[in-house]
Amino acid sequence: MRFRFTVRKMMAVTAVVALTIVAAGWVKTLWKRSSDYRIQAQIHDLSRSTALAIAELESSPLTGAGSRKSEAARRRALTSAEWHKLQGDRYRHAALRPWLSVTEGGSQSIDP
Repeated sequence: MRFRFTVRKMMAVTAVVALTIVAAGWVKTLWKRSSDYRIQAQIHDLSRSTALAIAELESSPLTGAGSRKSEAARRRALTSAEWHKLQGDRYRHAALRPWLSVTEGGSQSIDP
């Protein structure tokens, strides 16, 4: 049995090759996006740890705990830690599903 090249078969082969190239590009894009989201989650985890350390420092008796300024700084640090926790969770979820877009979670506001 002899295999014959026809225009129809060549068009089908070309379509399969083109779809394979497009799929490979899409997978590469999703892989990079997932990696970027994991990095963002790690950044938010580090920022949360920093904010919790600041809150702990502001509640220390060595820094004048109990003063209005210290209590306000502690509240801001705890608010910041909570915001970074939510953002970290959001990016960890997005890293598992990189084909979904990450919605804006609002900005971190700091009250004076």
